[in-house]
Amino acid sequence: MTGRIEINPEVMLGKPVIRGTRIPVELLLRKLAEGATMEDLMDAYPRLTIEDIRAALAYAADSVATRPSWHPYLSRPSMRFLADESCDFAVVRALRRDGHDVLAVSESQQRSVDQEVLELALRENRVLLTEDKDFGRLVFAARAGSPGVILIRFPASARGMLTAAIRRLVAERGSQLEKAFVVLQPGSMRISASPRDAG
Repeated sequence: MTGRIEINPEVMLGKPVIRGTRIPVELLLRKLAEGATMEDLMDAYPRLTIEDIRAALAYAADSVATRPSWHPYLSRPSMRFLADESCDFAVVRALRRDGHDVLAVSESQQRSVDQEVLELALRENRVLLTEDKDFGRLVFAARAGSPGVILIRFPASARGMLTAAIRRLVAERGSQLEKAFVVLQPGSMRISASPRDAG
């Protein structure tokens, strides 16, 4: 049902909206909280269906269910990330829920070569999230400029721990991630200065 919800950085500043519209989930929830009925909403927004409204409610319930009542990460400074197509989209969702600005290549571009992705990250000053080892070659061997790269190395057997690990990394080491090359693995992380900064 939540497939009716989409997040697109070019629509309503990346807020969750009903797919194919500019109607934010937040707007529907607020109106329901103020006493509007589902029929009221469908009258006000003719493109809405009852399934859309139920999807908005389910999305809100899922968001609450996956967020602890005490949320230590939301008080941290917001960071800017660029998620490569290879990056597990669960990471994108988790960081967005924590209040970070995450641009996903899969949502904004049809296809990009590695160098173009790095250039976009540099241009927009975003730390790159990727599972593609080729970015290590670009940053170190070619000494390409980088605002920071987080290389995620999680096998399928450890995928269940990935979002918690990335959230912990950002919350605890956020100030060290810019212009660094980070390798994140189950139970460990390695943070190195990028070659331009190290040299």
